[in-house]
Amino acid sequence: MQSKISLYKSEMSKHIGRNVGWLSILYFITLVFCLPLDILMTATNENRGFWEKVNLFQINQDIQYILFIAAPVLIALFLYRFLHVKESTDLFHSLPVKREQIYHQYTLTGWAYLNVPVLVVAIFVFIEHRAFDLDLYFSVGDIWYWAGLTILFNTIIYISAVFVGMFTGLSMLHGVLAYIFLLLPVGLIVLISFNLRFFLYGFSDYYFANDKMRFLSPLIILERLSHLPIEMSFVIGYLVISIVLYVLALFVYKKRKSEAVSQAIVFPMLKPVFIMGTTLCTAFLGALYFGETQNHSTFWLVFGYITGSIIGYLAAQMVLHKTWRIIDTFKKFPIYAGILLITVALFKFDVFGYETRLPDLKEVTKVHLSNSPHLLMYEDDLNKPFYLKTEENIKLTHQLHEEIVENRNQKEEWVIGDENVEDVFFAYELKNGKRFVREYRIDKSKYKQYFHSIHESKEYKEVTNPLFKVKEEELKFITINPRGPLNRNAVISESNDMKEFIRILKEDIFASTYDEMYNEKGFQSSIGFVLGKDSIDIPLRPSYVNVLNWLKQEGLYEKATVSVEDLEYAYVVKKGQLQQEDLRILDMDPGQFFKEYANASNSLKFTSKDEVKILMEISREQYIFDANIQYIVAFKFKNYDYPVVYSFATKEVPTFISSQLK
Repeated sequence: MQSKISLYKSEMSKHIGRNVGWLSILYFITLVFCLPLDILMTATNENRGFWEKVNLFQINQDIQYILFIAAPVLIALFLYRFLHVKESTDLFHSLPVKREQIYHQYTLTGWAYLNVPVLVVAIFVFIEHRAFDLDLYFSVGDIWYWAGLTILFNTIIYISAVFVGMFTGLSMLHGVLAYIFLLLPVGLIVLISFNLRFFLYGFSDYYFANDKMRFLSPLIILERLSHLPIEMSFVIGYLVISIVLYVLALFVYKKRKSEAVSQAIVFPMLKPVFIMGTTLCTAFLGALYFGETQNHSTFWLVFGYITGSIIGYLAAQMVLHKTWRIIDTFKKFPIYAGILLITVALFKFDVFGYETRLPDLKEVTKVHLSNSPHLLMYEDDLNKPFYLKTEENIKLTHQLHEEIVENRNQKEEWVIGDENVEDVFFAYELKNGKRFVREYRIDKSKYKQYFHSIHESKEYKEVTNPLFKVKEEELKFITINPRGPLNRNAVISESNDMKEFIRILKEDIFASTYDEMYNEKGFQSSIGFVLGKDSIDIPLRPSYVNVLNWLKQEGLYEKATVSVEDLEYAYVVKKGQLQQEDLRILDMDPGQFFKEYANASNSLKFTSKDEVKILMEISREQYIFDANIQYIVAFKFKNYDYPVVYSFATKEVPTFISSQLK
């Protein structure tokens, strides 16, 4: 005869099956639809074959992602629903079974209901792989890679949801808190980093948030599965975290009181933590919203902190008391507001000396200097982070940084579209392996001596210009495409000609001054270096005189560049004389705009080749709504109906225009 304990274990298994068995079946059916059925339809349909090697996470990846984030949490939610219903809790905890036994059987059985379908589907895919000989598209290793990572992410998300469920007595709040817990590290980093930039001069919110948050939530890393491999460190890390959360959940479950059913937070000591966390997060969110939308205005920043903290505090109290009648609890708000004030004050007064701290020049091994953290953080086969390693450039970069810090208290009024205003990003690699990062928005014209010296150095040009990444032995051919709607280009395909062209081009690049390097005026052609499947493009600057002369000698100049002979005429209008609706039409349909303005008093038409050539030399492509644009010019190409719209500033306007357009 079975003992009562053994009998109850059997009954527990039945109870688990009734609670989550249907979810496991639905999960299994959906997985079959996502993978085996889709693969079967593709493999047996001549008109719907595989076109390239397949990552199994790419097949119906949106549905797979939804399953990743929904199935583990739902199973944990329904599995431990008995903790949120008084009758069930009293019944379970009155039986002669230890809580450890209940926890282990429920959690492990729920885990099996979640992951057995994954293994069965993997077997189905393996059978299809053998039956249809799909080695060209994915390997057997790919199948087990998919199954292993799916089980891994199911496990970490499931155990996280089980852990969170031990702290609440409400099923709905269990689900909400599970996702908050999974996203909490990312959310906190984003909120804190984007608030720090309001107070700490030089803080790079984009770098800090993106560098840290990509690895702190399984829900974020899931997005990488379809296109990037997962490092073994993540696998080990998530396994360790899952084990730790499993043990902690058991500990919390044993400490949880049965009468805590229907309470939002079952441990009284955690209620102030819940209130403080909610208050701080909504305060930071409010400051972020109003600070961003109101151009970092101090008034609106403070307004965001006040309104956000009040909303967060009241929301937390309503959740805890399960009613909107919580006005009596507002008397405790000053305590939480005081903690928020202290937190903000720590940022505001820079008590840790963040703003003035600079790396010791002797400890710097190399430095990255650009206008965006993006150039350092993201790379591919052709674009890799660049560094300056010469002593001279490291010293100049450090001096530039030092001067920016010294000028930090100078008030600056940034004008949208001001071409001198730009972000500058510093990343020092130190001898101890650490990285020192800062980012500023500055008026580059005040520091031009540094930028000119650094950017004109041979080292900077070699590490930043894509030309120096071209391996001549891999080069197929070179194309030079003129700007505009011209159906022609110059092609250089002979090996000796390509080598000669590259040699001359490098000489011109090394000889270029800072202003010439970033001159975007004129109809600059694009030089394309074709390397098999990949290609690298750089502009043909007007200052590359040796290259232009070489093209003339080789009879390629006319094919490679835009000539005044390619144009019929040019129209010029003064932007300040146009209404917002006119600019919208110009942006959407320049042909219609200039058709309407052809005979307008504030529009000038030029057909003289000398005048059109001058306009070509001073104009450049630019977004017409930028503040530094004063004149808009449209060039009409021969045999092309629609004009090409360029622009130029007042300081560049020639006298034959300024004398007519006031």
